[in-house]
Amino acid sequence: MKTTVERVDDTTVKLSITVEADRVGAAIDSAARRLGAEIRVPGFR
Repeated sequence: MKTTVERVDDTTVKLSITVEADRVGAAIDSAARRLGAEIRVPGFR
């Protein structure tokens, strides 16, 4: 992961964050599994 901070003015900063695709994919899969275990849809087995 790469981060950069750019000061725009005295009260504002611009953050740029670059994350590798495999880390994002793993986080999405993990979140989907966690949410899938918690979500209940009435009338659906």
